Amino acid sequence: MPAPFGNLHLVHSLPTQSGLLIPSPLSGLVLPIEQANEALIAAGLVGEGVLIQLQGNRLLAPFDGSCQRLDQAGQHIMLRQQNGLRLDIHFPEQCLTHHGKGFDWQIAENAKITKGQCLLQFDLALFSNWLDAPYCVVTLPQHAKFRRIWSRGCYHQALLDPLFLIELKPTESS
Repeated sequence: MPAPFGNLHLVHSLPTQSGLLIPSPLSGLVLPIEQANEALIAAGLVGEGVLIQLQGNRLLAPFDGSCQRLDQAGQHIMLRQQNGLRLDIHFPEQCLTHHGKGFDWQIAENAKITKGQCLLQFDLALFSNWLDAPYCVVTLPQHAKFRRIWSRGCYHQALLDPLFLIELKPTESS
């Protein structure tokens, strides 16, 4: 079930309508957000999104913009495009309780980013000591211009596969 009042649809193949394609910043298997271990995230209260069961070890910039770490460990990350589009990335709370151990940041805090740039390398083997299946959650904060958000429940390769197709609401003519 998607987030309360949500527009996210997890499907087997993306629809053909036009929209804004957001490439996956991580490699892994996309699953419903309800499978997150953290209750607020699983309930969809941090935004609409998906859980990615990690199968790679790098976070890549899906677009040009900026990257901001929202805590000291780097557990919560905000990627923002110049047009205001925002992706929030939430690593499991164990990353915070282990003080960011296993994170190797490739950029400075609050850095400008370029599509394809490696932002973070992380140690999946270390995360596997804390978690049965290392994962992170990628969410899109609700936006008035979003009509529907589509994502495919399958394996995504970072930057090659679209994580989200955002169908925008029609603009009103004056």
